[in-house]
Amino acid sequence: MTPPALILTPTGAAACRAAGHPAPLRARDFEVRPVSLAAARPLVEAWHYARGVGQGTAAFTLHVRACGTPVAVAVFNPPSLGAAKFMAQGVTTHQGVLNLSRLSFHPDAPRNAGSFLLARAIAALPDRWAVISTYADTAQGVVGTVYQAVAAEYRGPSAARPVWTRQGVQVSTQRGARTLTHEDMLAEGCALAARAVMHRTATDSCGVRSRPGATPTPTPKPCPGC
Repeated sequence: MTPPALILTPTGAAACRAAGHPAPLRARDFEVRPVSLAAARPLVEAWHYARGVGQGTAAFTLHVRACGTPVAVAVFNPPSLGAAKFMAQGVTTHQGVLNLSRLSFHPDAPRNAGSFLLARAIAALPDRWAVISTYADTAQGVVGTVYQAVAAEYRGPSAARPVWTRQGVQVSTQRGARTLTHEDMLAEGCALAARAVMHRTATDSCGVRSRPGATPTPTPKPCPGC
């Protein structure tokens, strides 16, 4: 069945707060729904620092049951080949790795909305995805507290990577199987905004399979939704 389209209403969250929806989240007041990428995109553009999302294999939203207002969104897509091979080590092949490319929240979302949505979204994904990987962007001050809350295994920091933007929207260097060069990105009208180190984490739908010598998790940042 085609997921229903979402309509983001700025007054919706205020109405729900007035109705007494608590923070932190109570499970009976919220539900997780699979949605189309077209439905998820405006939520990501409104709430995520990247201001956009490219391709997506699966997307889920967290809704207030009483009023239907979405308060959080998650979008998944396969990572690059190199990232998939790294994250697959000791668990699966690179074809079994899916990446959480966007996780974002309404400013008034309950403080544990991210972990609630992420745990249920991962459980709803098809069995072919043995590992769910994700990255916490240090350039944005993020260390992945949400990922720690769903028992993700820390895989260490990545090498610094370029962060490209175009008209204020973060842009990937991937075009299908091809990775664009610095010159290609400039030719597309993109600007190099920063070089960022990413905290890498991975989990699976059956719980994390820890490996000997796994890197310790960084200290959580005391910030709701980070």
